[in-house]
Amino acid sequence: MVERLLNREVDVRLACLLLELAERFGEKDGRGRALRVRRSHKDLSCMVACTCESVSKAIGGFREAGFIETPRP
Repeated sequence: MVERLLNREVDVRLACLLLELAERFGEKDGRGRALRVRRSHKDLSCMVACTCESVSKAIGGFREAGFIETPRP
C-alpha cells in the first residue's frame, strides 16, 4: 500500500489500486476480470489519498481509453 502511494500521479495510484483489487477480488470473464465489489469514488479516493473529483477524472480517462468498463447510472 505504501508503494502505491509513493507515486505522485493520481491516475497511476488509482490504476495500481484497481489492478490490485481485480487480482484479489476479480472474477475472470471473457474480457479480463470483472470486479463485482462496488466501491464509491469516495472510497477509492480515500484509498489513494486524493479527491473524489480526481478519481472521477481518472476513471473517465480509463473508460475513454477502453481500459475499464463501468456501469453507468
